[in-house]
Amino acid sequence: MSKKDLVVVVSRGVALYFFAWALDNITYLPGQLRALSHHLRQQSVLAVDHYWRNGDLWSIAFTFTRATILLAVAIWLYRCGPRVEEFFSLETESQQ
Repeated sequence: MSKKDLVVVVSRGVALYFFAWALDNITYLPGQLRALSHHLRQQSVLAVDHYWRNGDLWSIAFTFTRATILLAVAIWLYRCGPRVEEFFSLETESQQ
C-alpha cells in the first residue's frame, strides 16, 4: 500500500466519523421541532415573553448549522484533495 493510498484511507475514515457525527446532530431536530411546536401553541395574547420560542429557534438554527458544517467537512475529507493529503502525510522538512 502506497503512502497516498494510506492517506486516502485515513482521510475517508475521519470523513466517516464526521458523517456519523452530523447524523447524530440531525437526530435532535425532530425533538427540537416538537418543542417549538409546543411553545408556539402555548402562546397567549397576554404573554409577551417569547423566551421559549426564541430559545427553540436558536437551538434549531445552531443544530442545523452544526450538522451542515460537519457534512461539509466530511465531504471535503472524503474527496481527499491536495490540502487534505498534505495535512495527513507525515513528511518532515528533511524528507522533502
